[in-house]
Amino acid sequence: MSINFNVLERATNFFNKEVIPWYRDMSCGLNEKLAPHLGHLLLAGIYLSVLRLLEVQQFGANQLDIRAVKLVASADATRIVDTERNGRVRKVTLWIDAATGGPVPTIRISTSGSGAAGGGIRVLPGQANALGEVPASVKLYAASSQNVNLYVLEVA
Repeated sequence: MSINFNVLERATNFFNKEVIPWYRDMSCGLNEKLAPHLGHLLLAGIYLSVLRLLEVQQFGANQLDIRAVKLVASADATRIVDTERNGRVRKVTLWIDAATGGPVPTIRISTSGSGAAGGGIRVLPGQANALGEVPASVKLYAASSQNVNLYVLEVA
């Protein structure tokens, strides 16, 4: 089993620089009666946040969509983002699996099916690629030089 040390190093740095100081501030800020229940309070906070997100989404105020798409090498461009029926602008971020053990794939994102022919923009595998705000009337397509999995995160 191979381990990507960059991912582990980033996770360790985030834990040491963000999580531990935040947890220390939280635990020191509680009175003596609540301090032993900090874990339960944090879990309750997570539960209530997720519940609120679900309630808001039911009324159409927010949309969070995560989809997986398989890109096939040298195939026609695949539609990864469709038009938004409610007219909302979306923030789109793409995550492409890092193809380990071979050449770095060329992945192109375009507004038409011409992505395989070199149109559009190039995105990199193994990291989040924020495309920014995409208008409601725009469709996005993706093409790749190798078989890869692509994850589309869409927030409206």
